[in-house]
Amino acid sequence: MSSDPFNSLGGYSVGIPAVQVVDSNGNVVSNFLNLSGNVAAGYIYSNNYRFANGQPFAPSAAGSNTQLQFNNNGVFGGIPNVTWNGNILSLGNISNLSIGGGDNGYFLQTDGAGNLSWAVGGNGGNGSPGGSNTQVQYNDAGAFGGDAGFTYNSITNILNVGNISTTTTTSNNVVVNSNLTVNTSAVLNVIGNVNTTTSSNISLGNIANIHITGGTSGYVLSTDGTGNLSWAAGGGNSSPGGTNQAVQFNDAGAFGGVNAFVFNSGSNLLTVPSIKSNTTANFQGASSVNLGNVANLHISGGIDGYVLQTDGSGNLSWSAGGGSGNGTPGGSNTQVQFNNNGTFGASAYLTYDDFNRVFQVGGNLIANSVQMGAGAYKWSTSYVYFATTASASAQQIIYSIPVANISGVEFEIIATEPAGPSRQSSRISSLYYNGTVQYTEYASLFVNGGVGNFEVAYDNGNIIVPPSLELKVTPNSANPITYKMSITVLAA
Repeated sequence: MSSDPFNSLGGYSVGIPAVQVVDSNGNVVSNFLNLSGNVAAGYIYSNNYRFANGQPFAPSAAGSNTQLQFNNNGVFGGIPNVTWNGNILSLGNISNLSIGGGDNGYFLQTDGAGNLSWAVGGNGGNGSPGGSNTQVQYNDAGAFGGDAGFTYNSITNILNVGNISTTTTTSNNVVVNSNLTVNTSAVLNVIGNVNTTTSSNISLGNIANIHITGGTSGYVLSTDGTGNLSWAAGGGNSSPGGTNQAVQFNDAGAFGGVNAFVFNSGSNLLTVPSIKSNTTANFQGASSVNLGNVANLHISGGIDGYVLQTDGSGNLSWSAGGGSGNGTPGGSNTQVQFNNNGTFGASAYLTYDDFNRVFQVGGNLIANSVQMGAGAYKWSTSYVYFATTASASAQQIIYSIPVANISGVEFEIIATEPAGPSRQSSRISSLYYNGTVQYTEYASLFVNGGVGNFEVAYDNGNIIVPPSLELKVTPNSANPITYKMSITVLAA
């Protein structure tokens, strides 16, 4: 009696008659003998896959990275030089490409929508220009043609044409937007219009080859300023009047020259015997104006001894001179000059000894800042400084100075609180060295309890603000307080 291996140690089977799907060793059979079975599964996990003959199955791509694949005798192969990087398809050297269709010399042409077609090439094939270098191309019986008498220079933007001919038809007028050059051996025959409004240069060759009808002998071409030309009477048979370099003028319809009024084109110098201006003579653009000897100049106005004075805007006026009225210094030797009611003034109490470099003030010296010593001998700088507070916040900064070039600061402070009413004076001496500040408040006076407490501190600064010495105050009240300070900064 026979039995079918259904869910037994002999394997697994399905259907009647039974079809084995798994043998006793755990292999999936799927009825491969008659090729009618299928294996259906959501997932199949395996470390290795093999063909029926036991050979390993390797589904990797052939060739190098990005190469396109092809059927290479039943296996994957990589196409040399044909690659795709996700954005660009590269087909390699053009000699390896072949596209059917077209005739010899045709080239690929697009319709702008991505569709390609073969189109007629030029110069009898191969799509290259006809003629020689710089020759303009034209349709020569279906191919590109060139002619030695029709060229274009792309560097100078000059189009050279042997002959130009146009009719009176408006649409056939000659329009030149760049340069028009007609060689002496060529012909420019225009019956209609030549429009050269935007042309930068028009060269018609030798003047002997130019012929414009109309006019009378000796007449010249004249413009009305809007581009219209007409023949007009010239002067002196169209030649200049006078001697060489004589400036020309209209002498009853002819050119006239003034021999004493000459222009030298080499030096750009205009020489005239005299100049008279009834309005304003403007020499603003001149780099130099030579008016000759001062004795030849005459400007009316002013009083004896007055000097020409400018307001900084180019306007001149007569102004009183100094000293004795002749522009000489006032006072005695070494006395410093000052404006004494419109003239130079001096005083024995204000002198400068240039030999000993001594500046002497016999009266009072009023200054916002005074420096003692200079350069390497600089000792101190004294000046006045005001500050205010309007809160009782602690340690408010009312003065700060970078410590890079100082050795200390002396403060003399008078602080006033009108609402108190109270007032305080304090004298503080501070010393700075190598990141440390020491200070002492050695003299202080108070009226009605004073206004607050002072201290001097060092601030390390940051990447933007440099290290500094700071004067801080903690006011006794939030009332407005004014701090008038005399500060002396001691140099490092």
